[in-house]
Amino acid sequence: MTPQELADILRHLPPANVPAVRFYLALQENRENVQWLIENKPFIQAALADLEQQIQHARRITYRCKGLRPTPARIPPPGL
Repeated sequence: MTPQELADILRHLPPANVPAVRFYLALQENRENVQWLIENKPFIQAALADLEQQIQHARRITYRCKGLRPTPARIPPPGL
């Protein structure tokens, strides 16, 4: 599809559909990247969860090193 053909198609679409068409075309252009993301989703999610744990651990260490106490909003209610 040439840029001119694409422009003609977009010109005739209702404005609400244009972002969806552009998103679809971007997916088609990046098909390999999208496929890689889909295939590696469990590994990506696990890495993000691990990173979140490391961030929380670093925050706890920072509080201790600075001699800070958690703010009342961070203190869990009694019984938890």
